[in-house]
Amino acid sequence: MHSHYGLQEQQLLSAPMVIRSAAQAKVADAEFTVMLSDFSFTSPQDILKGLVGKAQGMKGKQQDKGMPNSKPMSMSEQKESLVVQQWDAASKRLIAQKVQAPPPDVDVKYDALLANRRTIDNPQVLEIKPGQSVLLRLIGAASATNFFIDTGKLDATIVATDGEDVQPLKGNFFQLSTAQRLDLLVTIPETGGVFPVLALAEGSTLQAGVLLATPGAKIPKGTLAIRAQQKMAAWTTRRRSVLWRKTPYRETRATFTAIRSWRQYDHLHLDNQRGVLSKPGQPQCKRRRAG
Repeated sequence: MHSHYGLQEQQLLSAPMVIRSAAQAKVADAEFTVMLSDFSFTSPQDILKGLVGKAQGMKGKQQDKGMPNSKPMSMSEQKESLVVQQWDAASKRLIAQKVQAPPPDVDVKYDALLANRRTIDNPQVLEIKPGQSVLLRLIGAASATNFFIDTGKLDATIVATDGEDVQPLKGNFFQLSTAQRLDLLVTIPETGGVFPVLALAEGSTLQAGVLLATPGAKIPKGTLAIRAQQKMAAWTTRRRSVLWRKTPYRETRATFTAIRSWRQYDHLHLDNQRGVLSKPGQPQCKRRRAG
């Protein structure tokens, strides 16, 4: 849920809220909610002003050139190495694949991605046990960023989208758009360890993520990363086109779970080196640091 007053959504005035049935509460041994956001040091007002100016400029150019007679610009010389989501017919899984393609047209260039309000330099550590099944409730709470979700060594299964059950679909690389929800079910290996789950921004090298870690596992120091920071391609297709709803919505006796909301962050400051959020003039909170 998020504010619709002014531009407060861009200032991270949002929080996760999960409503689930008794049956949905028994899907996995453990469950975590991960809210994904984008952050900019530029004020929301200036971002909006830039978007309006860009749109007006494009409209003026189209009128000057005369759209009916104009030819689309060739992108063949602008292709670069990008990472996309592809369906692997052999393994019947969604995977990451490198391709040569035109770079996506990104409207806003953000300074950081956040996973549960933390940067990639200080990811949240989620404690799990070997052999556990874990449900990750991912929320695309960004203002203007689509994500690719990379589960790395963990094979994941989509079990629900936007709060509704779907036909299970496996993989380790998934699309998540702004305002969408994605429920991924993973099984932790019996050997235990540390398992990063990354959110990668469309058309950018920005990343954020969380760490799933078993007791006693050594958490690596340095930046969390499954793969080198590479630019993500534009979406190849809307994820809803490859997901099939398993059951229609039906009224059910639901258990209401309100995840603890964050404080209102007006005039937010972000220390990207330490992954810390604070207000001006206030001491920064000490948080558990990976490593």
